[in-house]
Amino acid sequence: MCEARQERFRVMRIAYQIHWLIAQTAGECTLLDMAEFTDASVDCCRAICRWRGWATKYRKASVGSTEVPQDHLAIGEVYREFR
Repeated sequence: MCEARQERFRVMRIAYQIHWLIAQTAGECTLLDMAEFTDASVDCCRAICRWRGWATKYRKASVGSTEVPQDHLAIGEVYREFR
């Protein structure tokens, strides 16, 4: 039971981070950006986006450099401390 609960909280944390990143970048992020930001796999991020109905809220393909701004990465470090 405890492991299932931890996994549920992990998914909730990743979903919150994805939602925050999409909002902060106005949808100008890709699944790869989300995976790097959350330390989750691209498949995990894709599944969470589909499950939450966010599949149309982000950019599907990268055009040039899609580097996440450094201030976003710094805030992401705060979330990673709660693992």
